[in-house]
Order: sequence, then structure tokens, then C-alpha cells
Amino acid sequence: MFSRSEIVRFADCDTAGAMYFPRFLEAVNDLTEAWFRDGLGVDFHTFHLVHNCGVPVVNTRVEALAPCRLGETLELSLALESIGRSSLVMDIRGTAGGAVRLRVRHKVVFISLEHYHAIAIPGELRGPIERYRVPGAEPSAEPQSIEPAVPAQAFRARQTVHTSHCDPAGIVFYPRVFEMLCSAQEEWFEHAIGWPYGGALRAAGLAVRTRVATVEFVRVSRLSDHLDIDLWLLDCGDAGFTAALATSCSGELRLKARLECEFVAPGGAAAPPVPAALLERMRRFLPG
Repeated sequence: MFSRSEIVRFADCDTAGAMYFPRFLEAVNDLTEAWFRDGLGVDFHTFHLVHNCGVPVVNTRVEALAPCRLGETLELSLALESIGRSSLVMDIRGTAGGAVRLRVRHKVVFISLEHYHAIAIPGELRGPIERYRVPGAEPSAEPQSIEPAVPAQAFRARQTVHTSHCDPAGIVFYPRVFEMLCSAQEEWFEHAIGWPYGGALRAAGLAVRTRVATVEFVRVSRLSDHLDIDLWLLDCGDAGFTAALATSCSGELRLKARLECEFVAPGGAAAPPVPAALLERMRRFLPG
């Protein structure tokens, strides 16, 4: 197991006073980068820009089991559930105050950045990688997000890929994907539901917290791509809702996602009842 810790900073937190969901993914990437450098003996600069290799995420399931708040120390650990010819399945945990706050099943694949095809795990890395396999671990099922068929009543947000979204390999850095998905959800609340996060929703004493995210990355997105992010609901109740999202570019599917969200009160207090008028508007985005 490889471990590191970090303190939850002011810049990591959302308006509810907890670590913003995409920041969890940045912390996971920082852990992975440190693991390559200190655990495998090759830093990301050498691996990506000298050896011209990459390790993009194929799919991930992220469970935010409890909020992390400003000033807490998040202890992160990484172990390997399985090792294939070209891929790794990571088991990542985050604890704070002795309680598990974050659990991630992360599948990555080794690729050549010349042609973006999968390659065998480099021989010099396989030995060091094997040291982090969990003995006797049973491979878990591949996470399934959604069916890609977009219903007629879906809400569409548009996003251009900017330089700030991209990594040194020239593709969208995967924590930025989560920011795009969260932004699309905010736009849905504001423009389609009429309950903006900072307006009617806050006035009702409510905020939205993502508890579980499952994402399948179908194809990478690059600088200046124009993305269509379609959003609809799979379920909606008094406690929260599950949103389905499909991202495409010129009709080509790029990713599928499922966000399981709950209504909370800013600051961690008990959430007040969700207004019936809000639920009625949200339920218009349930298929059928």
C-alpha cells in the first residue's frame, strides 16, 4: 500500500464548507503521481514527456462517504486490486479522523501518446507495480454508468474545452471532467429548473452534494473541442436524485456518467424539507 496525506485547504472547499467533489479527484491524481515518483521510481514528467506514455482513466467509481471539511487531514492510500497486461485497477481510500471519507475504484490503462493505443505495462515497472497488489484480492465488477441513449426531455449544456481543462498530454485532465459535469448540473438547476444554487436553492436552505459518481471514459476530449453535455434523471425523491449525463462532440460519444446526489444544508446542519415545487420541476426530466 502506498500512502500520503494532505490538509483540506480553503481552495478545496465549496459553498457548503466541505471539500468540493472534483477536488477529491485532484487529490487522487496527486496520490497517483506521488506513487509513480516514490513507489515506482519514475516521475510523471519522465513517464509522459520523455517516454511518451500515459495512464488515462478508463472508468471510475467515486464514493464520497462523508464530507471532508476545511483544516482536516485527509489520509490517502493506494493499493492494486488487479493487474492486467495493459491495465491496473486501483483501490483508493481516504480517511480523516479515523473514518473512511472517500472510496475510489479507478481503472487506468497504459497507452502510447504517439497513437493513443494500449501498450503492455513497461517491463521495468511491472516488478515495482506487483508490490502493491493486494494478496488474494478478487477482481470487482466493472462499474456501469448509464445507457447512452439520450431521452427527448434531456437538458443540454455546452462546454468548450479550454487550455485550463487540459493536461500536458493535450487532453482533458480527468478531474476537470468532473468539474464540467458538476457545472452542467448547476446550469440545469438554474436554466431548466429555475432554482439556481446561489438563489432559490440557497434561500430554501439547501445545497447539493454528490455522494457517488460513476464515469466511463469512451474517448478523450482535446483542446477546442465543443462538447454537448446532456443531463436527465434516473430517479428523484425527497432525499436526493440520480442524474445521468452523456457527453458528446459532433455526435461522437465521449463519456457516460451517473451522479448520485443528496440535498444537504450548508455547513452540515440537517437539511430542511425539499419544496414540492422543486421536486415537481425536477421530475419533468425523468424519462416517460
